[in-house]
Amino acid sequence: MRAAPDGVRAADTNAHVESFNGHFRDECLAQERFPTVARARVEVEAWRLDYNCERPHSSLGYETPRSFGDKARSTMPPSAGAAAAMVRCAKERVAGSPEHGGVEMEFSVN
Repeated sequence: MRAAPDGVRAADTNAHVESFNGHFRDECLAQERFPTVARARVEVEAWRLDYNCERPHSSLGYETPRSFGDKARSTMPPSAGAAAAMVRCAKERVAGSPEHGGVEMEFSVN
């Protein structure tokens, strides 16, 4: 990124920002007429949700962000914090159950 005269990075040097600005301008701003600011906010928010959740992105192998996230969550192992919470809940459930006589069972997370 090149620096603007005041030392701040100029947004027009960032390819991702430029790509987004082009999509936003062509797909939203140029297509809509906004009679009020409130209507503009509603239309821009609807476009943003579609852009961020529903439309396929080339960087995700032309999957939608929603389907990519769903697939990633189902195939990736849980984080260490989530795994520890799952083990803690399982220990509490088993330790207090009558069929195990209140004896704790040991669990390990790899």
